[in-house]
This record gives sequence, C-alpha cells and structure tokens, in this order.
Amino acid sequence: NSAKLVGVGESLGAALIRPDISLVRSCASAWGNLRRFEIGASHLQWLDDVGIEHLAAGARVGNFGLGGMITYLAPRLDLTDASGQLTGNRLTFENVALGGGIGLRAGSVEMGVTPKFYSSSFKTDTAPNQTATGINLDAGMTVRIDVEGTPGAWVISGENLLPNGAAYGIGGTEAKPLRRFRMGYGFGREFVMGTDYLYVPDGRNSWHIGGEVLIQNVVTPRVGYIYRPNPDPSSFTAGLGLTLGPITGDYAYALHGAGSVGGAH
Repeated sequence: NSAKLVGVGESLGAALIRPDISLVRSCASAWGNLRRFEIGASHLQWLDDVGIEHLAAGARVGNFGLGGMITYLAPRLDLTDASGQLTGNRLTFENVALGGGIGLRAGSVEMGVTPKFYSSSFKTDTAPNQTATGINLDAGMTVRIDVEGTPGAWVISGENLLPNGAAYGIGGTEAKPLRRFRMGYGFGREFVMGTDYLYVPDGRNSWHIGGEVLIQNVVTPRVGYIYRPNPDPSSFTAGLGLTLGPITGDYAYALHGAGSVGGAH
C-alpha cells in the first residue's frame, strides 16, 4: 500500500477524501479521480530483505482516467522450523505485476477497474525453481456525498476478483490469490477521518480507522489503527505528507503488535 494509505491505518475512506494516483494500487476507483497527468512511485520496506517497488502513471481524458502501473516484489528470507530456529534454507521469490487502469467519473460517482498480469518465480536452496503467470482484476467505486457542506465519500473495493486468477504467489495452481473486499467511509475537509472493514475469505478480516490534518495546504500529519483478530497482530500507524506545488511526498510507519516480526515503512 502507499505511504498515504498506510499513514491513515489503511483506511480508504480517509485516503479517498483527497485522492491521488498513489491509491490506484489499493482501489481501482482512484483512476476515476485523476484530474491531470500524475505519476507516483513508492517503496515499502518490511524486515531487512523484503521490499516492494511500485510505479504508476495516468492522466484524465475527457470523463475518463487512463493509466498503468507496475509492482515488483523480491523478498529473500532465511527459513525457520516450527520452533523458530534457522534451518539454513533460504527462500527467494520474485513477482512482477503489470496493470492497466481505466476509470470514469460521472457526477458524484467514480468507478474504475485494473486488469493485472502477474509473473512469479519461487525457489529455495533445496527445491527447484517454480514459475507461473496469470491475470487478475481489481474493481472499485466511490460515491461522494457532502453532508452540510462537509465532503464525504463511500467506497467499495475488491482486489484479485478472479477466483482462479494469479496473485502474489505461484498463480492459481499452487497458491490461491488473496481476494480482498473492502467497504469504507470518510469525511472532512482540513481534518479528515475514515473507517473501513476489510473482508478476506480466508478469515483474516480487519477494521481500519485513521485520519489526517491538512495544515496550510503543505503539511499533512496522519495517524491510524488496524485491528486484526488473533492470531494476526494489530497495528498502529503514523505518517506525514509534504506538498510543494505539484510535488507531494509521503512517509508512513506501521508498528505491528505482539507476535509480529517487526514494523514496515
């Protein structure tokens, strides 16, 4: 996820009040909100050897938002046994996802879809290399409803909607794609708050709440919280945005709770 989204507890409701192209990876309806040519790049670091690189670009053409994105994931991890002891076996995994996005804005409604092509490879020191390719699809819709002059937004989003499609992993054969469905709401102007519920068919559901404050149209501090039922750890998040003319930079840190293997930024 983008630093903007992580900073508000991964609440799309909060992030979509003031959207930008960094959100298209997590919600396809963000393609429908493009107002000009935009380009965004992000880096996510988790542990020492797990990084995700993401690049997206898009522009508005009439009532449509059009663009593309690429995501690259390449963790290299030392494997442990059931007791947590290192086995001396190392996992190497690479995944490239290419996506093309199209969005439409019609009045107060924004819609978008992102078809994605995945190519994955996976191996350990003791197992041969496995490769797979496949496709999947994200879709989303945002409905903007002002309440007494205060902007508000409802969002519905789905990721990896094709049940036999590919995802991070070895496609639709050795691993099931991580399908995710989200509904959220956000409101505010200078001070924004939002909350989401994330449903994952395998049971790893979560609640997300977060907010941000826009100060002098330049600085945007953010905080959030992600509640996950046991055994998955909950997370506190915080972030900061800085806008200088047409350039915006964001940073966020997620502190995971007991039982996790560290934070991410």
